[in-house]
Amino acid sequence: MSSANLTDEEKRLLNSSHRAAAPTRPERVSILGKSYTVGCSSEEVEALHASAKRVDQRMRQLRDNGKIVGTEQLAVIAALNIAHELIDHERRETALCQHYGNGITALQQRISEALEQLADDVSDDPTA
Repeated sequence: MSSANLTDEEKRLLNSSHRAAAPTRPERVSILGKSYTVGCSSEEVEALHASAKRVDQRMRQLRDNGKIVGTEQLAVIAALNIAHELIDHERRETALCQHYGNGITALQQRISEALEQLADDVSDDPTA
């Protein structure tokens, strides 16, 4: 498959999969009182624990609301909720980047126009 046919996300994933993997070590996390061992690089330990804490909190909220029974179902619904939030955040970030990018482009245009006007004014001034 040509890279021209890939989405930006697919290109990012493809590029990240070609990088040399950092050495991993087993790291323990706990979710809903159950312990899991996950391979994790030393640079990612803090993020792993933060992720496990977020999943644990979400699953506990769902369980405590009493509408969902079963650990597997709790995990799936929590994962869907977290994925939805991530997608929503990515959309908002893209919109903000586009908004500010448009603003920067407009400012660059105004600066170029002002510089051109200044250059015209200087070239029209016989004392310059």
